[in-house]
Amino acid sequence: MKTKYSSILYLLTLVFMVPGLSGCDDKEDEFTGEPFFSVENLDNLVLPQGGVDVSTFSKGKKYVVRANGKWQLIPTDKTGMDWAKIFPMEGEHDGLIRIYCEENMSPLERVASYKILLNGVEQPQTIEFSQTGCEPYLNVSTAQVTLKRKGGEVSITVDANFEWECAIEGENASRFRAEAKSDTELSINTDMVNASGEDISAELIVKGKGEFANIEKRVDIVQLYATFFDDFSWLPNPKAGILGWNANGAEAGMSSWTEEQIAHGWTSISTWFYYRDKFVKFGKGGYGGDACSPAVPEIGGPSNVTVSWSALGYATGKNVKDQHDMFYVAVLGPGKIIRCSAQGALGHAMPYRDASGRNVTLEAVRFTLDENAWMLKSVDPTATVIWQTPSAQFSIDVEGMDGTSRVVFVAGPGTLDNLYQDPNGWNSRLFMDNFKIIVN
Repeated sequence: MKTKYSSILYLLTLVFMVPGLSGCDDKEDEFTGEPFFSVENLDNLVLPQGGVDVSTFSKGKKYVVRANGKWQLIPTDKTGMDWAKIFPMEGEHDGLIRIYCEENMSPLERVASYKILLNGVEQPQTIEFSQTGCEPYLNVSTAQVTLKRKGGEVSITVDANFEWECAIEGENASRFRAEAKSDTELSINTDMVNASGEDISAELIVKGKGEFANIEKRVDIVQLYATFFDDFSWLPNPKAGILGWNANGAEAGMSSWTEEQIAHGWTSISTWFYYRDKFVKFGKGGYGGDACSPAVPEIGGPSNVTVSWSALGYATGKNVKDQHDMFYVAVLGPGKIIRCSAQGALGHAMPYRDASGRNVTLEAVRFTLDENAWMLKSVDPTATVIWQTPSAQFSIDVEGMDGTSRVVFVAGPGTLDNLYQDPNGWNSRLFMDNFKIIVN
């Protein structure tokens, strides 16, 4: 009986304690004592350059909040909200927050700062954290700028993640001008004619500003004395990007050329003549393709000339070269090839069609690409320096060429009957740039 009465008394005590417990909870909801707010382990927080959970915003690193009231976080710099995120931005008493950030593409460290409101009152302390910058880089779209004898302008693409400036140095610097057109483009120009009897050179310097002034790129500038020069700067293709070895699906065939581009005079009897960004390519798949240069009236009557150009074999982004490593060059119209550069061999024949559409056989030089004359990502990832290597330079000497003559290029060993398709389906694509004619 004593045990039974003890149990009943205990239950009655619990019943009378419930209202007391509820009142105690209500009292604890009131804000008492000095206000405080802190986030554990947040001092000197440096976030990684690559970002934190930028894809899902659900697994950001957690930080413990200690507070004795209602709190709110407000960014002191609105631009900080473009790359840094805190969730939640408000709460009550203790809790958790997550911190996220996007990838920092700048080489500069950046800082996010938030002011703290506690019970509606701004607190003296702030929340701050930083994010490291990425590696600084500076790339330009070419290693050499070539201007024509009569002058002109050439644009260069600049790819950098910091502010840059440009200048021209050298003995002949005063005849050239360099101007930044935008954050990603500059131009080199001259309005002076080269009547010196030889090529004129200078050097372009592109370098970073401020703390990045030690990062620079140098580009050779040459104004030719040549009678004719074509660097295909009139064929810009920004979609192809700065990486010449990768067209990114942006090759443009002659069927898409504008009237202004067609007026430059280059033609092709096949449909395999394309351009990327300021250089051309003939061949696609198992077709070699061809290109025929414009006639140059400035040559005048029969003359002895030297024709030169830069050429590179095709390789994939994985550095796989095409199966064929040869191309043919001939003169359509007056002129006989009497010499060629070391990579070539005289005495070959090349089928072609003349201006009236008749099939003709032209005396030709067969050129063979050596192992260094290929557009290889592993050798030159930006496909800029490779154009200036000795292996990429080719030439022919022609006797009796005049203002009506044209120079013909054919890639690979295909025949005219099927427009230079290789019978085995092998590839023989060719890139070309810097076509030049000098009257000797």
